[in-house]
Amino acid sequence: MDKTYFRICLILILVVFAGLLFVSKASAAVTLTPATGGTNVSIDTTSYSGGTSAWTTLTGPVIAENINGDIGSSTTAHVLTLPAGWEFNTTVGQWHAIVTGTMLLGATSTTANTMSFVVSATSSIGTLSTLTFSGIQVKPTGTATSTVNITQTTGIITGITNGDSGVGTSLGLINSVVGAVNNLNIYQAPVVGATVDNPFNTQPIISVIDRFGNGVGSQNVVASVGSGTGTLFGTLTQTSNGNGSTTFSGLGYGKSGETFTINFAVGGVSTTSAALGPLSAGAAASLSVETAVDGSGTTVPSQNLNSGSAITAYSITRDQYSNFVANAAADAWSLASKTGNVVDTDLVAASDSKSAVMTGHNSGTATIHATKAGLTAADSGTITVSACSPYSVSDGSVGSYPTCAITCNAGYYLTGSSCSLIGGGGVFSGILLSSPTYSSGSLLRASNSDKVYLIDNGEKRWIPTGEIFNANGYSWANVKVVASGVISGYTEGANVQQATTLPPWQTIPEGGLIRANGDVDVYIVKYVGSKKFKRLILNPSIFNSYKHLKWRDIKDVGKSVADSFTVSDLVRAVNDFRVYKLYPAGDTGEKRWIETAAVFTSLGYNWDSVYEINQTDRDSYKTGQTLK
Repeated sequence: MDKTYFRICLILILVVFAGLLFVSKASAAVTLTPATGGTNVSIDTTSYSGGTSAWTTLTGPVIAENINGDIGSSTTAHVLTLPAGWEFNTTVGQWHAIVTGTMLLGATSTTANTMSFVVSATSSIGTLSTLTFSGIQVKPTGTATSTVNITQTTGIITGITNGDSGVGTSLGLINSVVGAVNNLNIYQAPVVGATVDNPFNTQPIISVIDRFGNGVGSQNVVASVGSGTGTLFGTLTQTSNGNGSTTFSGLGYGKSGETFTINFAVGGVSTTSAALGPLSAGAAASLSVETAVDGSGTTVPSQNLNSGSAITAYSITRDQYSNFVANAAADAWSLASKTGNVVDTDLVAASDSKSAVMTGHNSGTATIHATKAGLTAADSGTITVSACSPYSVSDGSVGSYPTCAITCNAGYYLTGSSCSLIGGGGVFSGILLSSPTYSSGSLLRASNSDKVYLIDNGEKRWIPTGEIFNANGYSWANVKVVASGVISGYTEGANVQQATTLPPWQTIPEGGLIRANGDVDVYIVKYVGSKKFKRLILNPSIFNSYKHLKWRDIKDVGKSVADSFTVSDLVRAVNDFRVYKLYPAGDTGEKRWIETAAVFTSLGYNWDSVYEINQTDRDSYKTGQTLK
């Protein structure tokens, strides 16, 4: 009984010991260090068409046994799998599996999505092995970003669960991110309003994308003026969101009367909007004292004013961005900061209070000041009056000055920048000079008169009305204010009449742009021998489609001048043999093809009047019935 009992106890002890060994081995998982270096791989490196097809090299993975035989041997290979959308570098010898310990490896192989190795012999009893991978390279194969894991799908390694990405134990996390900024798309184009005062009615939205159309976030998109002379206002820099979308706010443009474009840029990548505008000027914000009635001048600058000479100043309103609004009537005109003997009566406002004339009399200085309720005022520069400046006396009379009196012999003019008192009625002989002369086409007005004269071949010709002045294409900014003696020195000629042709100093060149006074329609002219034609430019968009045409080149002419050109409505587009007759109607119209030359002739049309236009212009007209 004792021996039997002893044997039973020994057997039980051996069974328990063997079980403990089994449990210990089964629960001793390998120590796994997953591969690194595979995160944040740019999608630009994809092997897809257009990508750089660049490999990313991983470090590891490393698998260390804790009990010999953790990495099992089998005639069936261990298979590491990389999901679709990625690929391994299959070049022979690219990757290596290095063993530290007594475990033996057999054959290895690689496909685009698998790496295989065979363990031909496990670690010897009492020894542990470590398996270290090196040189594994991966790259994406698609264009969309993704996150995957390298997993073991075949083979037995203690503590590693086999399965596809997301199921099996990760031997290395791999993920791709969007590429570098490659393009900017205008997802929502800006739409302007009526005036410069307000931001655009529709604000732009810009998409920042990589070479495959993936949105790139956290990019600063900068808006700037592409073409145009104005200033862009609002928030000029916006940051793209995670989808690459960038929404601007408060953008507007501060220059009236011109088309413009907006450039959007991220670093060296940019895109430009279509042409926008033109915008109208905003509400008047300031009143300035300027040199030209149409706002084309500048603030009257600091200058010297000879006694007897005059300066005309115009009250010009401008908006908050300094765009010309109008030649507006001032509430009041005055001379400010006066010194010396300059007095208030040296400045005389026009009856409409839109301008004022300062005439030099006595020595001193002043600035010309105009005001209008609700507007910021800006004075002229300092006007310095010199009482003893050059003065013409041709009739032997005494020229009166505050500090001197000089008698000139008949037919002579006093010259020089200063004079001194000659007492007792002494005679100053002076220098014999011809009368002051102005070239033909000059416009003169005496400082003590509202009459404007045209100088024409040595004669002065009065322009009786403003209508005639405008109809003949004259500019009020070109009128020179002179002493009355200069005007009286010219022989009186015939009054100026409304011209049917422009004077030689205001010619219209081939391809010139004209607009009749008081009309909005703009025409482009051409000449064929003695024939003169004009063609209507349908609307501002068509005008802007001709890149050589500039709004500033439009000449405002009298109606009679405009009517001297024959209207042509016959056109042919570049590289198109078809001739059309146009029927404009406002900003749109209809075109009708003239089917043959015989039809053209039978309708009495003139081949010389046919204009060549661009395709945009042609296509802006609806197609109507063919003329047969």
